[in-house]
Amino acid sequence: MKKITLFIFLTFISLGYSQQQQYNLGFEPGTPSGILSNWATFENPNPVADIVTNPNPNGTNTSATTKVLKLNMVQSSACYGGAVNFHSTLGTWNLNSIILSNKTLTMQVNKSIVGKVGIKFGNATNGTVFEIKDNQGLVSTVNQWVTLSWDISAYNAADNVNIDQMVIFIDWRCTGEIARPSDVQLLVDNISWGANKLTDPAVPTCSDGIQNGDETGVDCGGTNCPVCILDPTVSAPSPLAPAANVRSVYSETYPAINTVSNFIFNAFQGAGTISEVDIQNNGNKSGKINGLSYYGAQWTATNISSFGYVHLDYYATTSNNFNFYLIDQNANIPGGNPAEPRYSFGGTTPNAPLVKGSWQSIFIPLSHFSSFNTGSFTYNLNNIYQWKFDGNGTVYFDNIYFSTTNLATSTFENLNVRMYPNPANSVLNIDAKSNIENVSIYNLLGQEVVSKTINNQNASINISNLQSGIYIVKTSIGGKIATSKLIKE
Repeated sequence: MKKITLFIFLTFISLGYSQQQQYNLGFEPGTPSGILSNWATFENPNPVADIVTNPNPNGTNTSATTKVLKLNMVQSSACYGGAVNFHSTLGTWNLNSIILSNKTLTMQVNKSIVGKVGIKFGNATNGTVFEIKDNQGLVSTVNQWVTLSWDISAYNAADNVNIDQMVIFIDWRCTGEIARPSDVQLLVDNISWGANKLTDPAVPTCSDGIQNGDETGVDCGGTNCPVCILDPTVSAPSPLAPAANVRSVYSETYPAINTVSNFIFNAFQGAGTISEVDIQNNGNKSGKINGLSYYGAQWTATNISSFGYVHLDYYATTSNNFNFYLIDQNANIPGGNPAEPRYSFGGTTPNAPLVKGSWQSIFIPLSHFSSFNTGSFTYNLNNIYQWKFDGNGTVYFDNIYFSTTNLATSTFENLNVRMYPNPANSVLNIDAKSNIENVSIYNLLGQEVVSKTINNQNASINISNLQSGIYIVKTSIGGKIATSKLIKE
């Protein structure tokens, strides 16, 4: 319904320590019930749900502009197929039969066949508070809006706390009814009941690690979040380091004589899915971590103290930050301990920005790990036998190897680049002795906020629109990348 009084919360009445209110699910934009991704269908071979403008204004719902929930069900669906909101997307509530408005639930429906509509309330632990499938939900008139009414007065608040789900059974056929004669379309609007509000609906954000609101992916797409980043369509670039300078852990490029022994791709993991994918179907496999919590590989312990760097190619899609670890077999540092040497991509204190949507080739100095503050633990590079990732989101990786040389210069000093002032307020200047090809600035989430083609030895970048904080500046010079931290005042 369009009226503001018919948004999900209608009225508020003080009642002890809770708030008595009338709930109304009107499926309008800007309300929790009006977000399609807050709803899911179940037990339906071809589940289809949508929020649409009322296609059939008649009967008890004559508005031609109101939004309604449209549910389609195929004839062969389970007798109890239906739709349900995800936990807490409507908030939480309980029932108190002392209050008159808490005794009845009403719903406007428009159904394509004669049959029963059932209802159910569920709680935060997937328990059933009540389930009603009797003739109170019988629809006898097809393709016309009618208002159904259920008596819910028997469900006392003392036993029914933390209710947070509304279930609609599209066409209940489980208790001796005749078989479903055809496919079904059910239109639903204005589900209304009274209850004591316990909590407000969960507010979707672009950083909570789940797809909610009108997001089209995890923390991306929709009205407010960044555009979703697609999975890679090409494999990581082939390494350029000569085999004689490398001890490979994970790469098809290098022969067995230059590779660690007894490699186990998935030695341990937490949540998420760990797999290998052949992106271009050419035999070049990459690792994929989907829904990262933590994950590690293992090989026979190797002395890497003669090498200078560990190389990693990564491609991040939904990850906001991840850490990369090299684990010493003899250090016995417990997993998750702050003393574990790690290299951080993104996050609050990054060692490098996390760049999304393209393959990133990173050389990490092994001195970063050997000089890490491990407290009372003894850590060295003589017995490295595992890598570990932790963080969030989806990350692809490839070409992990130890190298004596760094083929990607990573400091402004090595490329004779000067960046000033720093901190800066409105203009950032960059001078180099060679041609500057491009300058990119990233925030700590890895989002590119400035990109400018230069093709000159001097650059002046307008940063006045950037918010105050820390950024990473990447400057491309002669095919090499120089990076530095920038403080924006």
